[in-house]
Amino acid sequence: MMPDRRSVAATRAAGLAQLNAFSRQHDANAVPAARKVLIDGTWDNANYWTRFAIVRRALALDGAVEVGMLGQYSRKRSRSAFSAFGISEMVDLHRASRPGRHLGRARALLQGIESADDLMDISLPHDFPPQVFFDGVLKRQRRATVDVADPNLPGYLAEALAGLEAADAIVAGGNFDLVILSHALDYTYGAIAWAAIRHGIPVLTLYGDFGHTKFFRLKAPTDLLMYPERPSIHEIAGMPETMAAGLRNLGAQQLAARLGGRTTDVGAIYAYQRRQGPITREQMAGRFGWDASRPTIGIYNSNWFDYPHASGLHGFRDFLDWIEATLDVAKARPEVNWLFKAHPCDDWYDKINGQRLEDLVEAINMPHIRLADKSWNGLDLMRSLDGIVTCHGTIGIEATSQSIPVLVPYAGWYGHAGFVVHATDREDYLSKLQTAWWQGHDPAVNRGKAELFAGWAFCVPDWHDDCLFLDDSRQDEIYAGLDEFLQSNRTVLSHKANEVAAWFAGGHPYYHVFAMKRAKGFRLGNSRK
Repeated sequence: MMPDRRSVAATRAAGLAQLNAFSRQHDANAVPAARKVLIDGTWDNANYWTRFAIVRRALALDGAVEVGMLGQYSRKRSRSAFSAFGISEMVDLHRASRPGRHLGRARALLQGIESADDLMDISLPHDFPPQVFFDGVLKRQRRATVDVADPNLPGYLAEALAGLEAADAIVAGGNFDLVILSHALDYTYGAIAWAAIRHGIPVLTLYGDFGHTKFFRLKAPTDLLMYPERPSIHEIAGMPETMAAGLRNLGAQQLAARLGGRTTDVGAIYAYQRRQGPITREQMAGRFGWDASRPTIGIYNSNWFDYPHASGLHGFRDFLDWIEATLDVAKARPEVNWLFKAHPCDDWYDKINGQRLEDLVEAINMPHIRLADKSWNGLDLMRSLDGIVTCHGTIGIEATSQSIPVLVPYAGWYGHAGFVVHATDREDYLSKLQTAWWQGHDPAVNRGKAELFAGWAFCVPDWHDDCLFLDDSRQDEIYAGLDEFLQSNRTVLSHKANEVAAWFAGGHPYYHVFAMKRAKGFRLGNSRK
């Protein structure tokens, strides 16, 4: 039975009051970070307000002038959250935006735009990256690529233009010296981030993933396309070998938990918990009429509209462009069995419009190119393959840990770590795809590098104990357990606030990487017993 609204409201109010109290308990090394701070309230989520409370405590923000920012959605809830934190001054990004005033300009900018490729070259105010606008439209259309014939497109562009204008006015006129955002993706959050970067104001993005805090800092224009966090090759190589060996071992255990369906993030749940259908190479070959002795290569798609450029994708317009180019090579190589696989989180989204991966594969109708069954377990499936191609999915780490070679079309967030084959550009990727790129590797070396990277990405410092955030998607359910979460993790959260203070003072772009560098030991992340 779902709790009634009054029950949810009461639980939420109690939780926010506790977060406010926690945020005002400054530790000895709290770093007063700002005289005036702009705080995002355009996205309302229990985990976001918890992450904000940690940062507020770390940076003594309650001693600054705090200004809340309202957006188009969850306005009443965001107002109540700001009120709970004692924040009364607010700006309204939504009401400051006037899309109607920009509709004529939007239509003028769209003159001559005849394809999705054209949209990638559109010139936006303040040199705002067209990739960010493209991704925002893609998210709204929920399609494989942007439909430039969509009658709503001028409205989307007018919305973006109005947001850029309003964001610049708010940031430039607010005399802020710090901006806190829940996200930096999309042209709504991106407009505020871009305005702050242009005006030399640091931005902290209070992101979370895999049950942990994954904050990152934006300072330069290129930072807007540098999600998610990743250790540099120098940080990986600079770790003392004894610590690296321990972290590598934990990374292997973490990956085993993930592949065994014992982690709590949405992607792993859909790939390794909900899909339990067994499959072997021989069974697959029998189903498709393949010769099992031929190389079998898996192409792991990303969700079409899940912000393809967030990690800096280049060489391809979007995931559809990448898949179509890959299919063209596959069609010309019948000596290889090609298995195309949709992203498991496609099932999590309510709706996908237009073309799906299965439509593309079925239209080709060639016997050596087939689609993976959605019921097949992810671990069984990868073990049936000779190699895997992904754009930048976590499968690149997971598969390498199983000694399966991986090819990616660009470096993304882990190509630099040396455990996958990564292309330098589109031409190089297509060239590699036409070779037996999966041969000639040292599986043990690559596996060790992947396990170490997994340790950096998914494990936590040893002081972290069992402090684990529920997935953001659990929404108001998080408030129900917030009291117990705060009580049982008070020491850990206090330590985390100290680490955030040190991270902010040190200037590192990624909080989690910074904390891992300072740790004296490590422990598993979001794995269940």
